[in-house]
Amino acid sequence: MQDPEFREEYKTEYKDFALSELLLALMDGDDKSVRKLEKEVGSLI
Repeated sequence: MQDPEFREEYKTEYKDFALSELLLALMDGDDKSVRKLEKEVGSLI
């Protein structure tokens, strides 16, 4: 990912994806790690 524009777009899209997965996990009551998803989102900000 050498293209800065692509990298920023990727970070934004992945952050949105991780947030949606977090919300789905909370709604479904999954055993997914909420903290792990939160760390992934936080590392992209």
